[in-house]
Amino acid sequence: MPLTPDEISELLSQPLLGHLAVVRDGKPHVTPIWVYYDGGSFYLTTRLSRVKGKALSKNGRVAISIATNERPYRAIVVEGEARVVEKDKWELLSKISTKYGREEGER
Repeated sequence: MPLTPDEISELLSQPLLGHLAVVRDGKPHVTPIWVYYDGGSFYLTTRLSRVKGKALSKNGRVAISIATNERPYRAIVVEGEARVVEKDKWELLSKISTKYGREEGER
């Protein structure tokens, strides 16, 4: 059964591990990630020198899945085009880190 908008918002507010799928050498490559959703876009971090960063530089097509850890399981899956964000990157990094339990401003 599809989730309601309220259920989606509640799920995305939790510090649940997400999974990012990128295209690497024509094959899928999936990595566990921390994800922050601001109501319009999903944000994650990586270094452009890492596997997922290199893959995103060549092909921005991605999928992200986020699921709860207990029954009844609830999940969302989104597909889209990723891009590198430079503007406000430190603020976004702080929001991601804080969501997953770090003190505000800690990296």
